[in-house]
Amino acid sequence: ITFNRLSSKIMASPPAQIVLFGSFAGTATALGSLRVGRHTAAIGLGLVVAIFCVADGSHFIRVALGDLSRFLWRRKQRSLKEEDRAKYIVGPWDVDRNKHMNNAKFIRIGNYARRSFWANAGVWNVALANRVNLIVTATTIRYRRELRLFTSYQVISRLIYWDDKCFYSEHKFVVNNFVHAVQLVKYRVVGGQATMRMPRDLLSAVDPGLLKEGPPSLESMPELKAWIEYDHLSSIALRSTNQLDNMVTSI
Repeated sequence: ITFNRLSSKIMASPPAQIVLFGSFAGTATALGSLRVGRHTAAIGLGLVVAIFCVADGSHFIRVALGDLSRFLWRRKQRSLKEEDRAKYIVGPWDVDRNKHMNNAKFIRIGNYARRSFWANAGVWNVALANRVNLIVTATTIRYRRELRLFTSYQVISRLIYWDDKCFYSEHKFVVNNFVHAVQLVKYRVVGGQATMRMPRDLLSAVDPGLLKEGPPSLESMPELKAWIEYDHLSSIALRSTNQLDNMVTSI
């Protein structure tokens, strides 16, 4: 009971307040240790706390650990047609004052899941070999039901479509076969040689069989078709706004 009350009180505090307090505590510990001249370990601990609070150290460590685990426990490369299932647990660092996973955390976890998806399909190896990168240019997410503290869930990722310029992937946050949230992501291939900047170029190197089959029909995915149309219309509207701003500036 005491733990639940304490955790609830902490989670009810504004996130900025927690970050500032952690940053202050870590920095003060490091500076205090330097002044005393003893307990060198405390210096390192203080710096670690400060880095975690100020420089988002937990994110980079989590990415590194994920890459390391895939390197140490390599699995048979799967086809891009197959789903990738990544397991997670809602931790205290994921929840907000409502004691459920914060909306922004879904986006971040989706980033880890997508990294797992592309890596397990062999796409990352091909991308690194050709010095290209996959950049998110658009995303949308629908929240259906909250994820409470310490809830175990899966993120099921799959490639659902591609065209001449972009990949489109889907990521479902699932508990007991119920989809709590679903995210759509649009990827663009950038950098490297011009011969490896189209989705078909990566597919020909990673999964030529899938390239031969071609993408599924957009008519079978009306929600994706509508989102692609929205993205296109948004781009037109923003270009029109920029042109209007330039005209006003020139006047």
